Amino acid sequence: MSQQTPNIKPPPKRSNRPTKRTTFTSEQVTLLELEFAKNEYICKDRRGELAQVIDLTECQVKTWFQNRRTKKRRTRNSISADQFSCGGNTDADGVCFSPGDQGCKKGTDCVMGGTVGFCCNKAIQDEWNKEHTPQCLKGKIVQFKQWFGMTPLIGRNCSHKFCPSGSTCVQKKWTAHCCE
Repeated sequence: MSQQTPNIKPPPKRSNRPTKRTTFTSEQVTLLELEFAKNEYICKDRRGELAQVIDLTECQVKTWFQNRRTKKRRTRNSISADQFSCGGNTDADGVCFSPGDQGCKKGTDCVMGGTVGFCCNKAIQDEWNKEHTPQCLKGKIVQFKQWFGMTPLIGRNCSHKFCPSGSTCVQKKWTAHCCE
């Protein structure tokens, strides 16, 4: 008897081309951020509704939420003094679209970062802003030149030894600055 091999098709070859990266419009990002501010996890039904409203696939919305949660975790784990967020890298209490936005709760201010802003705790934000316009009790603040003009030399921590020799590092709650 002769053996017959079944007619098995090989798996389809994958293209060597990478999949095209989705470019989101500012309106899509705004609506996605609003939804994320309400809930970091989106249910299947809401994902379908949102995808239809903003003209994306459910898979694109699902992937955006996964990436956004990863970004939030990464941001929380590595506090960056220069990354846009609420002062002191504290959590936002919502999303807003212009300074003085009435959508922010009492005790919060709209802090803009491009087309979308965050509703940030006013007291913490004021303290954060004060640290970013430092004053020296003696001498003057060490500054450096940037394309837009002179700006204070601010770092995260005096232990990073970022101040030039002959100056003194002053540690604050979230940042440090140099006085000469």
